Amino acid sequence: MNQRRLWLLLIYLLSAVPAFYAGADETLPDFNKVVQEVGLPPHVWCDTTNTSLPSAQDDQTKRWEQAGFKEPRIQSWSDSDLYAASISTSNTFTHGIEITTVVFRSTGWTTQEVKRRFQRMAEVYSQCGIKIQRADVIETDAPNGWIDVDDPYDLGTSNRTTQIAKKLPTANRPVFLFIRSLGNGDLATAEPPFRVGENSPRSGAVWMTSGLIPAEKDYPPNFSVEAHELGHILGNCSHDTSGKKNFLAGSFSLLDNIIQKDQCDVMKRNSSVRPL
Repeated sequence: MNQRRLWLLLIYLLSAVPAFYAGADETLPDFNKVVQEVGLPPHVWCDTTNTSLPSAQDDQTKRWEQAGFKEPRIQSWSDSDLYAASISTSNTFTHGIEITTVVFRSTGWTTQEVKRRFQRMAEVYSQCGIKIQRADVIETDAPNGWIDVDDPYDLGTSNRTTQIAKKLPTANRPVFLFIRSLGNGDLATAEPPFRVGENSPRSGAVWMTSGLIPAEKDYPPNFSVEAHELGHILGNCSHDTSGKKNFLAGSFSLLDNIIQKDQCDVMKRNSSVRPL
């Protein structure tokens, strides 16, 4: 607060003292009138309707627009949006994670569908004591209209997955990107550091195609593909070959929402997972 505003506040407070001691019948002086008397126009100091100062969300929106993502709509889901109240307030959580999520328009995805799937993912990770504390969700047009991307196993710089990842105006990982299709026909893929390189802009990215929506009926009941793909990122690993039922099993018949203890311990050591 600058010196002139401090003087204005002092003048107003001093002028209010007689009214305070006189009782309720006295009227407090009009602050804008006081401001005018010292040579400033009214409403310049305390007009709460003034929205000229940019908000943090305005700044975030601008960054996404400047990076080539048109008409971004940004929202945040807290743990209370993702869990039932009894689970959200549970003291069984020992670690937390925040996730960035990009939902491209014209892909068949909606933020409502993504939220439903994230709620299921959050429930899966609760057995491990890991809470999805926050998901920043950006609904936007894909840069250059790229709602279909190239083969994710092509690590070349011209690959659309590489180019989109480089454009993201955030270094936060993990990041989910909801698209229409992948060039190799996969329905989803994760890009952990061991596969794409620690310093790759794609490291920590998860690509989810809208083909998953009709294919959901083919998976085990309530199985979370999002939890599976996030497990690859947090565990920096490929599929599990132990022969046990779990969420990272390489065999379709062994896929389950169970997280084994050793898998949980590894994920908790990931740098994006923090103790609560």
